Amino acid sequence: MLTAKPMLDTKTNTRHHATWLMGDVAHQGDLILIGLETLPVGATAREKRQVADGDSRGSRHIVSGGQVYTVTPEVVACTLNEMKRGFAIEDKFVGPVFTGPCVLEHPQHAHQSFPEGAVVAVVYQRNLDIIEKAERAKD
Repeated sequence: MLTAKPMLDTKTNTRHHATWLMGDVAHQGDLILIGLETLPVGATAREKRQVADGDSRGSRHIVSGGQVYTVTPEVVACTLNEMKRGFAIEDKFVGPVFTGPCVLEHPQHAHQSFPEGAVVAVVYQRNLDIIEKAERAKD
């Protein structure tokens, strides 16, 4: 439900989102980025700007500008589940939340640029393992 198609700047390999509203969705590798209306209750600012755990090249999803927040996964999952109307997101797949204006940078994927006022929830892609158990996908 993207409100406006992002413009790709081929010189900087950046997708610029002119608007970012509740319910908007974008992807960057194994991350799903979902627009929230407001910052979740209990969110606390954090210094760490990398939004995917790990030290591999694929895990280097880093927010430049804006602010990154640690959130209670249950609160965000509840909000996302209400928005999706029946599509359940488990707490373990919910990452931090960040606000714009900012750029989510990555060495292997197009950067994503978000406008002032954007509130973005990070959700980790999930895969099913051999016994159909959901596990987090990693770049």
